[in-house]
Amino acid sequence: MAVNSRTPVVVVSLLMLAGCGGSDRPALAPASGIVKLDGVPVAGATVTYIPVESGRPGTGLTDAEGRYTIKTFEDAEGGIVGKHKVAVMKVSGPGADLLDGEGPAGPSGDESEEDDGSDGLSQLDAPGAPEAPETVYDVPQKYINHNESGLLITVPPGGSDTLNLDLNR
Repeated sequence: MAVNSRTPVVVVSLLMLAGCGGSDRPALAPASGIVKLDGVPVAGATVTYIPVESGRPGTGLTDAEGRYTIKTFEDAEGGIVGKHKVAVMKVSGPGADLLDGEGPAGPSGDESEEDDGSDGLSQLDAPGAPEAPETVYDVPQKYINHNESGLLITVPPGGSDTLNLDLNR
């Protein structure tokens, strides 16, 4: 196989362009809609689009009217053109902070500590321990996992503002 003397320059140039983040992005199109649960708009829910083929997920947060807009990259709104599995999550109650990682501080994380013999049980699982704070699922749990939600959306090349999600209890 003969190698052209310009081949290394071309390869390096392509690698540099790929690292810059411009042209290596997939095609995006406007993607928005309304989330309703039993016919009522859901405010404060996180909507996540996971491309069926592959690619970066997009997310949006619903407003007071249940409207969301997907954003896949920090500097650009829109979803990747194509089919997506969808997850919707909204939780509240004292346990919601634990899901966000904002709950009470746990162990110091020092891995050099010896085994305490707890078999991995948390302090909340120990006999006589206080109950875990309640987490209220304002949207049924079945919608949290994109593989189990049953929700599919296709972002068309021209985009859409009617990618509505009608959820049921």
